[in-house]
Amino acid sequence: MSRHSTRPLAEDQQESGLRIETCYKEACNDHRFYADLRFKQLSLFALVDGFLLKEFVDSTSSPKIAIIGAIGVVVSSALWVMEIRSSLYAQKAKGRQRLLEPDNISAVDAELRRFEARWTILNATNAVLTLFIGSFLFWFWQTFENSSSPAKIAVGALGMVIFAVLLAFSVREYWTLFTHAVRTWKW
Repeated sequence: MSRHSTRPLAEDQQESGLRIETCYKEACNDHRFYADLRFKQLSLFALVDGFLLKEFVDSTSSPKIAIIGAIGVVVSSALWVMEIRSSLYAQKAKGRQRLLEPDNISAVDAELRRFEARWTILNATNAVLTLFIGSFLFWFWQTFENSSSPAKIAVGALGMVIFAVLLAFSVREYWTLFTHAVRTWKW
């Protein structure tokens, strides 16, 4: 036996295993964090949009409705972007978690994974994205309809540009997931 025993190799393997376990726990925590963040964003959206809708219903003044609509456009736009970013980070964390999973997954867990939801076209992320798009369009229309005549052209043009940018951003960010969903389509 040489001067170098197998002990350092065993220690290296143990240390490597601890690093992988630590990375796995971080990936699990990241996935939980982004799932929680998305729930909080949806709650914030419901609260703010509910308040804006109440003000909208109670208001009779066109300038006030236009201001409420503009605030709704800003809130919908911000939460739209936040939803996309957090859902992508959650997907990345879930992917890292799957790569680092221990090899000793029980047979029951392996069987349950077969039926686990995958990214499909009909999913919660796309439902929430549709909600944000609908909210954006509603508030944009209210802002446009209740703007003064000289401002209508500027409001309309700005709204269409913002909407086009948000759609382009959504397609760019979700393209890989959308194409995967189409290729592996299942109900």
